[in-house]
Amino acid sequence: MTRARETSENARQAKAWVNFDGTFETSPFTEANGGIRDSFNVTSVTDRGTGRYTVNLTNAMASANYSVSAMCGNGDGVDIGATTSVANETVLTSSTFGIRVSQNDAGINKVFVSLIFFGE
Repeated sequence: MTRARETSENARQAKAWVNFDGTFETSPFTEANGGIRDSFNVTSVTDRGTGRYTVNLTNAMASANYSVSAMCGNGDGVDIGATTSVANETVLTSSTFGIRVSQNDAGINKVFVSLIFFGE
């Protein structure tokens, strides 16, 4: 593989991802305690209040200039009629990412919250 192709391949790979239960009772959420269902390069998720979480990366990104995509829901089809969003919050470093899950502008805990991280 050429150096250019290797660089291109690495840029397209997720550097971290997590699927966690936003209604879990014990913070921080981990795979060991069951709050995180599955993950890659994520140590834990800290609950900072209703609908507010910090994702803690195992290995930091090269900078805070990475991209994140997220989704959330209850897995029961009820969310379809409501506006549910996941937005970046004030916690943003190379090793942590803060999110706010909301429905109709009010913070809410969702059963399924998933994020995927891309960057260097």
